[in-house]
Formats: sequence, C-alpha cells, structure tokens
Amino acid sequence: MNNNFNNHRHQKRIKIFMTIVILLIILSFLYWFFLVRGREFTDDAYIHADMAKISSRIFGTINSILVENDDYVKKGDLLLTLDDRELKLEKESLLAVKEQILSALEAEKINLEMIDKTTLADLENAQANLKKAIHIKTQTEKELEGLKKQREETIILLNQAQKDYKRYKDLITNKLISPREFEEKENNLNILQAKLDSIDKKIESFEEVYKQTQSQIRSSRAILEKSKALQLNVQRTKLNIKNLKAKLEEVEAKIKKTELYLSYTRITAPISGYIAQKSIQIGEKVQPGEPLLAIVPLDKIYVEANFKETQLTHMYLGQKAIIEPDIYPGLKLEGKVVGIRAGTGTTFSLLPPENAVGNWIKVVQRVPVKILFTEPIPAEYPLRVGLSLEVTVFTSEKTGPRLRSAK
Repeated sequence: MNNNFNNHRHQKRIKIFMTIVILLIILSFLYWFFLVRGREFTDDAYIHADMAKISSRIFGTINSILVENDDYVKKGDLLLTLDDRELKLEKESLLAVKEQILSALEAEKINLEMIDKTTLADLENAQANLKKAIHIKTQTEKELEGLKKQREETIILLNQAQKDYKRYKDLITNKLISPREFEEKENNLNILQAKLDSIDKKIESFEEVYKQTQSQIRSSRAILEKSKALQLNVQRTKLNIKNLKAKLEEVEAKIKKTELYLSYTRITAPISGYIAQKSIQIGEKVQPGEPLLAIVPLDKIYVEANFKETQLTHMYLGQKAIIEPDIYPGLKLEGKVVGIRAGTGTTFSLLPPENAVGNWIKVVQRVPVKILFTEPIPAEYPLRVGLSLEVTVFTSEKTGPRLRSAK
C-alpha cells in the first residue's frame, strides 16, 4: 500500500514538473514571438555628431579668445583673432606701390597719346610731301631734259642763221640780193635768238624748281627718319605700359592675397553648436591646420550602433529603432535606420587585422549602423556626444533598400 502511495505521489510530481516545463516553453515562445521576433538589440551604441574642428589657415599669434568650453555659438560668431599688424603694414605698402604704378601708367598713357598723334600727323604729312616732291622732281627732270634738247637744236639753228646773216649782209652791201631777202634772214636770226633766250629762262626756272624740290625731298626724308624714331619711342612706351599693367596685376593679386590672409586672422564659427576641446591661450603661436578647438552641433546628433554581422540579415534602411540612453533610465526615443556602413569597424581601423596567419580565430565582426532621431529630443533630457545607448531595431518591415542609392 505504501508503494502504491509513493508511486502515485511520484507520478503527481512528474505531472507538475511537466506542466511547469510546458508553461515555460509556452511563455518563452510567447516572449520570443511578441518581444524578440523581428528585433535586433545592441548596447554597443553611442551618440555621434559631425563636429567642426577649428584650426588656423595661416601662421600667427593668438591676439584674443572670445569663447570658452561649453559656450554656445551661432554660425558666423567670432571665436578668436590673430595678430594682424604685419599683414596690415604689408597691405599699406602694397597699396603705396599700386599708387606709384598707377601714376606711372597714367603718365605713360598721356605721353603715348601725345607722341602717337604727333607722330602720325608728321608721318602722314611727310609721306604726302615726299610723294609730291618726287613727282615734281620727276616732271622737272623730264621738262629740263626736253628744254636742253630744244636749246641744243636752237643753238645749231642760231649758228647757221648767224652765218647766213653775215653772208647776206655782205651780199646786200654789194647789192647782190634784194633787201627783202636780207630782212628774212635778219628776222630769222632774231626769232632764233629770242627762242634761245626763252629756253634759257625756262631752264633757269625749272632748275630753281628742281633745287627747291630736292630741298623738300631732303626735308621730308628727315621728317620721316624722325617719325620712325618717334615710332620706336611709341613702341617703347607701349611696352612700358604693358609692363606696368603686368606689375599692377601682380600687385593687385598680392593685395587680394593679403586681404584674404587678413580675413583669416578672424576665425569664425562655421556651424552653430557648443565649444569643446579648447586648448589655446592668448599669445600662443599657431600653425596652419593645428587644432584649436571644436564645435559640437548637439541639435544634429545621431546614433552609431555597432551590430554583429549576424544581426544584419534582416536589417534595411528606414526601419524603426528605439533608443534608450544609459544616462536617463526609462527614457525611450524613436529613430530610424538611415545608413549601414560599407565595411566593418576593424576594416577602417589604423591597424586592420591580418587573417592570413596560421593561428586564426574567427571573431564575429560588428558593422556600424547610422540611426537618426525621428522625434525632437526633450529639452530636459539633453544628449551629449559619446554617451552610451541601448538600441533596438525592428526588422519586420523590409520595404527599404540595404544600401543608399546614388544622389
């Protein structure tokens, strides 16, 4: 009887145990189905922001600092200034050089205008006068040549007429010819003598014209030579103007460069945000690219959650995420997946792992996933860069892409 009682008691315990096991299995299934299925969780997540690293573009000495760590600044606010005295002196010197070049350039332009007009007028007149004088000279030479031939012919005729006159005079004395015949010879002699005198006067006149023409040709050629010399002067003046313009452009470029460097002495905020990592003091010398401080835009923060590679199987862009900051227990914020990194975290490290070795151990890799907040962050719960988070991504909805498309 005791054995039956013990067996009954043992069977009852087994039933209770099996009932508990079945209930646990059912509860586990319900927990997985309603709370775990379609979700991926990680506590390897942190707040990030695209911080602006502030540095100088030129060598210089810090003259003033207008901000401190944790100060809020707006885009365009002045952060600090560098000593600009040397640059201002350099600009004043360049401006003085520019004024000198402009004065010299104006003088050369006036000189060129005067020389150019005078040279052009003299050259045109000299060329016209020379052409006219050469034409007159040519015509005069032809006229003189013709007159000299006429004179030679007239002299021959005159000599013959004189002989005839002398012979007829003897004949008229001896009354061997009539007076009429003698008068004809005498008239012929007088006509030839008058013709010779007329030719001589014309020759004398044309020779005078020839001399004047020769003088005019020499004068015109002298003016032409002078005009050519002036033309060389014009060319030199134009070359001087060209060189002065080149110097002016060079000086203006230096002035613009100096003004640009002067603008670099006033370092302003490229974005709005909070000052961080300020490590400078007044009087320090800075170099181009040297970090001076940073600006953290807390209004544009985002989450970077590192999920295991096995958790990305059903993860797509646009999926909903719940973000729970460790700093505020119980606070839950909504977000969405906007990017999945193109490589694992170790791939982009300074010393990427080398797996082609004998003693290789497989390690599950993690891939950074970018998540943006889809709701405003409450003002009473400000988040800061670097804070730890717990992130849950709901992977049930798979309508989005896995990678961003080209813009």
